[in-house]
Amino acid sequence: MDDVLERMRSAANASTGGSARAINHISTPLRSGRHEAADGLVADRMLRDSFDDARNTNDAIDHLSVVTHLRPTRDLDWRERPGQVTGMSPNQKIADPDYIARHYYLRTEADGRVSLAVNPNRSPDADGMRPPRVDLEKGLPKFKSDRPPAESLGFDEERSRILRPQPVNTNAAPRGYLGTQGWRPADYREIDSHLSRRQEAMEAWAKARRDTPDGSQERSDAIRTQTKVSERFGEQVSAHAIRERVHGQFAALFPDTRIEFRHADGGEFDPSHTSRKTVQAYDAETGKVFAEIEPMHSEGTPGNSNFDQIWKLDYQDGNPPDYVIHEAKAPAGPASERTLHTDDGIRVVQQGHPDYFEDTLQAMERRTDDEALLADELRKAKRDGRLDYLEVRSQVDESGQDHEFDGWKYRPFDGYDYQPRFPLE
Repeated sequence: MDDVLERMRSAANASTGGSARAINHISTPLRSGRHEAADGLVADRMLRDSFDDARNTNDAIDHLSVVTHLRPTRDLDWRERPGQVTGMSPNQKIADPDYIARHYYLRTEADGRVSLAVNPNRSPDADGMRPPRVDLEKGLPKFKSDRPPAESLGFDEERSRILRPQPVNTNAAPRGYLGTQGWRPADYREIDSHLSRRQEAMEAWAKARRDTPDGSQERSDAIRTQTKVSERFGEQVSAHAIRERVHGQFAALFPDTRIEFRHADGGEFDPSHTSRKTVQAYDAETGKVFAEIEPMHSEGTPGNSNFDQIWKLDYQDGNPPDYVIHEAKAPAGPASERTLHTDDGIRVVQQGHPDYFEDTLQAMERRTDDEALLADELRKAKRDGRLDYLEVRSQVDESGQDHEFDGWKYRPFDGYDYQPRFPLE
């Protein structure tokens, strides 16, 4: 913390020729860790005195103090609005080393970077304000809300498409499909189960908004539940999408073959997106295995610094496997963003950006040896054109009484040169 405070003092003195003195005059830190008006003067009086004093001595006071003094507070941006007790604006607060020392602490992140976090024991401050969340950029506090807009390369539009649910007997061999014992009906039952829970959660959220006050625990619980079940629905659709992808490849190559899925170690097919078993696409008549699909992502909720789903596709042809990364989305799920702290400052990149991809790999390398090995495999696959990174966004028809599964948007991210060894339709 001492290094941060010294940098702040040096920067303030170098850039303003004395703004730190003006700020310290306006707000005197107390032993409680809060700030209040020095000498018991009200904030407006202090602002006037500080401005007059700085003007008379040719000191350069922070221009925001001038703006605060001359304009009505209702016209000010929140960063410029003075506190009712201290008279300090948020801009002035995060430029004050004493304010930072009393209301923040240094925290070491998983990547070894040092960040500045709000001290919950010193919040709110004397103005009744929670200290604003900040980044440390080149050693100085900056508002997190002032981060630059997220960078994105967008999607490969030539390969993007909306895929609809298939009839259960698609690619049926002459002997006929196995009905409810087949993989696709099992997938659809699992999807419908998640979709029903999503609809119930949406209705509960609408009821909570209608019947409970803003900020109530009921509202918080309702939106948290809706978010969770929507994510699970998106993940289930994404697991179905990888099976449809592989099934479609071999159904096109062998139109008279009934292609089914089974677990590599035997047993009944489990359609759940939480299944950790390797699945084989095989000829139901001869038992010939065409491909194996192995889930490589961490079990449970993806969380921060993870891809939603990583699928290893071994086409049983003696060549290195392909890797397919899915960012699974509910119909209205937002794209995630990642903040990168570089030597040139802060950048924000959106899910799918090559730098988001690389930052995720680095996070994997920091966690476990197994994830580090997988990160290395993913880099090699990207280099060799064996990596397909895409968003899978589930689609729902909500026009009827019961919501219906309506397929998914298949949108590969731009910036990756995937070379499929079999046609993708």
